[in-house]
Amino acid sequence: MRQVRSFLLLFLAVVSLTACSANPTPESVTKQFWQAMAEGDTNRAKELATEDSQRGVSKHEQTEMTDLLFGDAVIEGDSARVPTAYQRSTAKRDLVMKFDTVLVREDEQWKVEYDASMRSMLANSFNNLGTALQGNIEEMGEAVGEVVGEAMTEAAQEFNRALQDFAEEMQQVADELRKAEENKQKEKK
Repeated sequence: MRQVRSFLLLFLAVVSLTACSANPTPESVTKQFWQAMAEGDTNRAKELATEDSQRGVSKHEQTEMTDLLFGDAVIEGDSARVPTAYQRSTAKRDLVMKFDTVLVREDEQWKVEYDASMRSMLANSFNNLGTALQGNIEEMGEAVGEVVGEAMTEAAQEFNRALQDFAEEMQQVADELRKAEENKQKEKK
């Protein structure tokens, strides 16, 4: 009886550990995602992103990210936020970018919601601007240019994605209209 009990306890421990390793935490998914992005491995990053945001990941331009830091996840039901920071070097100074990586449960797995995470990064860029403005006046102009420039770059990338989507949709409509017109001409003959 004692052996059966020991076996059951061991079995439950193994099953529990296996279950925990099969479902990575929001923190581990966040870390893997941003490391893949920093290395330019968009295929790996897409595996860790929600289905809806994989296209944005594909179009992400590689950014030099060093000293990636991650905080503890705040989980609310099927969504989570992981405080994230990285250092980005520019010609004149190093910037620390802080934002929340947003995750949602998709197919029982935590996945990065790339678009929401980028919006968080953009919003926090403006917060970083406020912090920079509190610093010395000589650096103020540089900080404004860097933060606004990065925000504008992100906005321009998002606008370009939207334009590409629109162009693809218009091409599909044009193709459908052309086919319909061809079918109409065939019916007349």
